Amino acid sequence: MTQLGTDLGTQNDGTATNALNQYTVDYANDNATVYNQWKVVYESLKNVNAAIGRAAMVVTKDQDIFDGIDKEILAQRVAEAKFLRALYLFEIVKNWGQAPLILEEPTSPSTTSQLNSGADFLQTNSGRFAGRYGFFSSHEADFGELWTCIKSGC
Repeated sequence: MTQLGTDLGTQNDGTATNALNQYTVDYANDNATVYNQWKVVYESLKNVNAAIGRAAMVVTKDQDIFDGIDKEILAQRVAEAKFLRALYLFEIVKNWGQAPLILEEPTSPSTTSQLNSGADFLQTNSGRFAGRYGFFSSHEADFGELWTCIKSGC
C-alpha cells in the first residue's frame, strides 16, 4: 500500500527527511517510521482516555478549597480530552483504515487485540463528533456549536 507523501505528513524540519512525507510509503511491519507513528498515536489515546476516565476522581474546590480544581475548569479539561480523543481516532482511521478501537484507559496488560473497521470508529461518540465537525470532510464548523457539543459529550 502506498500513499502520496504529502497526504500523510509534512516535513517541518528542513535538515531531515520524514519517511512518511515521501512519495512512496511502505506500510510493512518493519517500517520504523510507521511503527513510531502508531505508537505515538496510541500512547496519546491512552493518555486522553485516562484523563477522561479518571476525571470523576479529581478533587474539586467543593471538596478541598485549597487544593481542588474549579468544576468549570475540570469540565473544560475533560471536554478538551474528548476533542483530542476524536482527533486521535480520526488519525488512526485516516492512516490505517482499521485498527484496535480503544475508548477506555487500559488497566492491565492485553495479549490479544481486535481490528475494528473505520465504520466501527464512526459509530462512537468521538467518531460521530469527528464526522460532524469536519475531520472527515472539508466543511467548516461553527466553533461555538463545536464547543457546546464537546462539553455535552456529543
